[in-house]
Amino acid sequence: MKIPFKLMLLFAAAMLFNLFNANAAVLAPTSQIVTVSVPVADIRTKNTSFVLPLNSENTSFFYADNPLQDSQVLFGDSLNVIKEEGDWLFVEIPKQKQFTQSNTLISCSGWINKNAVTNKAFSQGTTLAVKSLWAPVSFTTEQGTAVFNVSLGTRLLGKKASDGSWNISLGGVNYKIGDGHVEKIIKKRDSIKDLRVDIVQRAGLFLTSPYNWGGASAPLKFYPGPMAQNMLQQAAGVDCSGLIHILFKSLGLICPRNSNDQYLFSEKIESGSSLNPGDLIFFAKVGEDCKTPLRVTHVAIYVGNDEQNNTLIIESQGVIEPYGVKLSKSANMARLGNKQLSEIKTGDVFQWTDERNKTTNLSYIIFGTFFTAQKLEDMRSEFLRN
Repeated sequence: MKIPFKLMLLFAAAMLFNLFNANAAVLAPTSQIVTVSVPVADIRTKNTSFVLPLNSENTSFFYADNPLQDSQVLFGDSLNVIKEEGDWLFVEIPKQKQFTQSNTLISCSGWINKNAVTNKAFSQGTTLAVKSLWAPVSFTTEQGTAVFNVSLGTRLLGKKASDGSWNISLGGVNYKIGDGHVEKIIKKRDSIKDLRVDIVQRAGLFLTSPYNWGGASAPLKFYPGPMAQNMLQQAAGVDCSGLIHILFKSLGLICPRNSNDQYLFSEKIESGSSLNPGDLIFFAKVGEDCKTPLRVTHVAIYVGNDEQNNTLIIESQGVIEPYGVKLSKSANMARLGNKQLSEIKTGDVFQWTDERNKTTNLSYIIFGTFFTAQKLEDMRSEFLRN
């Protein structure tokens, strides 16, 4: 009897769902470290999957899943368990950093559902970073070979196979990923120019994908093939700082997770005329004097100039339409004074109107970069640290 193709897809999805649930954490009281065992998992500010319904009091979140969404983690990420409540774990995320008030970098933290993790760990191997937007990973079951996909920026430990692919072992399950989907991460990469080119190219992979509040994963919009229920969060994608975080992580570089912390971490650039592709544009709120920058609330990445020499940026935007990841000319952006970046200096303030909320806002512009020898060394060391 010939099995319909759609039925085959449903069977494959069910098989993956059973595998991931079987690999979910059944934590002993002494367990301190867990590993993410699904492609993408949500980090929540509270131990609940509750989605806040839209009403007149929370319409500012209409473009997002809900304000309880904080971040996301990827397959293979190690998490430090702080406490356990019911089906939830409160964890630290060593590969996502934030600054304390004393200007010290520490791990971000939040709640994750137990079904997304295992108390087993990777077998040792070469450190790899996934460079494809979604990369197929295969493994063998009693029913045959199954495939799921992991996000760009996923960190893996693998051993090179005789056929050129990489073998990944997690919790007794052996996975395989093609060499063309990963980058071998070594202590030092020679060319900063090549890093900049790769950052810009990979940023382009996200264009037209939806904005996702708290997102730090490849967009669900471009996920190939069937998915098992709960295998992948339906909100896969990026917010503004999640885009920056995942782009650098895909190159084996760990930068802070949120826009204000990325600003604090960056080396400041005085003028937009000094920007190079891959450098960052930060947007801060302004104090009552209309001159003093407050907390940075948005970040975008400079990707170069077009044939008419217009300066271009890529950002994941959830406030100004069109929402989502988009390529814009700075000369068409009121938040940048409708100017070329070369005409703007750090500290310039521009007025713009939020058409949705009918409010007038001021943005304080700050330029920054992660592309200094010391910062690249620090970010690479953090990625390589097990």
